[in-house]
Amino acid sequence: MDIPIPLGESSNHFKKSVLMELGAWDPYNVTEDADIGMRLALHGYKVKILNSLTLEESPINFRDWINQRSRWIKGHLQTTLVHGRNFKYVVKKIGLARFIGFRYFLFLPIVSCVLQFVVFFLGQAYLFTDFSNDKYELLALFSLLNILLWMLVMYGCALEVKFKYNWATLKWQLFLYPFYYLLHPFAAFKAIMQLLKNPYYWHKTAHDYYSRCQSKN
Repeated sequence: MDIPIPLGESSNHFKKSVLMELGAWDPYNVTEDADIGMRLALHGYKVKILNSLTLEESPINFRDWINQRSRWIKGHLQTTLVHGRNFKYVVKKIGLARFIGFRYFLFLPIVSCVLQFVVFFLGQAYLFTDFSNDKYELLALFSLLNILLWMLVMYGCALEVKFKYNWATLKWQLFLYPFYYLLHPFAAFKAIMQLLKNPYYWHKTAHDYYSRCQSKN
C-alpha cells in the first residue's frame, strides 16, 4: 500500500549510515522505532517486510504488561504529535494518502483502546436492558455485533497461527482473548496521563528468561 510503517522493535535491519542520516534514534521518544518509520519515509526510503518469524517473550505478569503497553501507546501518541506539528511539510514530502495511512496504523488503534470499554458495556446492555429509546437500542445492538465480529476475527487469526506453527500448548488460552483486549483501556488511560505528566519516562519490561539468567549468575 506504500504507507510509512511504524516499525516494531524486533528484527529491524538497516545500515548505520542511513540511521545517522535520519538523525539517529530520538532519545525522548519511548517508541523511537515507530518514529524512525516515518522519518525513513520523509527521507525517501521504503521499508520492505521479510517473510520471517520473530520469537518474542511476553511480559510475565499483569503489571509488566500494563507498563509495556502503556509505553507503546504513549510513544505512538508522541510520534503522532511530533509528525503532526508541520502538517504541510509532511504532506508535501510523502503525500496526503500516505500521511493518513500512517495515522490510521498509529493513532486509530489508540482510539480503539479507549473506546473498547464503551463498546463492551453497550453490547452487554443490549442483552440485559429494556430500552425505551430505539436509537440507544440500535447503538447497543451495533456494539454487540461489533464485539462478536471482532472476536470471530481474533479467534480466526489465533487459530491460524496455532495450526501453522503447531503450537500444541496454546489451547485454553485462546478463550482469554476478549479479556486480554479489555485490559487495553487501562494501559491507554495510563499512557495519556503519563504523556501529560511524565512524557519521557521509560518503563522497563521484565522478562522471565532474563530473570532466570540473572538468578543463575
